Order: sequence, then structure tokens, then C-alpha cells
Amino acid sequence: MRKVRVGCIIGASLLGWLLFSGQAMAGDFALSFDGVNDYVQIPHTPSMDFGTGGFTAELWIKSPGPPTYIMDFFVKISDDGNSGWGMLMHPSGKINFWTNNGDTTTGSGYKDNQWHQVAAVREGNQLKLYVDGV
Repeated sequence: MRKVRVGCIIGASLLGWLLFSGQAMAGDFALSFDGVNDYVQIPHTPSMDFGTGGFTAELWIKSPGPPTYIMDFFVKISDDGNSGWGMLMHPSGKINFWTNNGDTTTGSGYKDNQWHQVAAVREGNQLKLYVDGV
């Protein structure tokens, strides 16, 4: 069992998710978003304000086609609004990772109805975006 943070799922469907007494049960799970005002809202926690330190944020995506607008995968803004980080998909299908120090975008689009592992990494002032380990 692993510890889970309390969050709020808006408009998405739960697929194979089991939550019991604040514990996530082992097994497969995913969220299904229809692309219309769906999101997961996690309460603010200072532990997600990485400052200038390095970090990795990772997720799996499957896009049947390009979004008609910029689709945020996640966004974190500090309490004072002066710093933050996030990852999004452009209508071209390209994925962008940004921080208050800059951004990086994939050279290819990922709108092929296939699962892709995406990892955004910040090491010092360098930003890297890996898709399927590359």
C-alpha cells in the first residue's frame, strides 16, 4: 500500500481505481478525460514548490488526436504567483514542459492514439523532456 494525497477529480472517469481508507490498492488504474473541462485538483502543498532544486515529474498519456486548444497536463504555481512549473500539449500534439526559468518542447507530436511515458526533468538550469525514455 502507498500513501495518497487527497484530491478532487472533476469530470473524469475512474478506470480500475480503488481507494480505501486513504490507501491506494495495488492494481491497474487510470483516469479518462473527454477533453471538456476535466481535471484533477490537488490542494496546495509547499512540498511541490521546488524552488531552484532539481525534480522529475512523470506521467503516461494517450491522445487519440490533437487537442483543439492547449491542454494542461499539470500546472503548479507558487502561493505568491511568482514561480511555478507545468506540462501541456499544444494543438500540434507537441508536449511542452515549462518552469519560471524557461521551457522545452518535443520535436514531434504525440497524437497517435498510443500510450507514451513522458518525463520532465529539471537539473540546475537545464530542462529536459523525455518521451518513451528518449
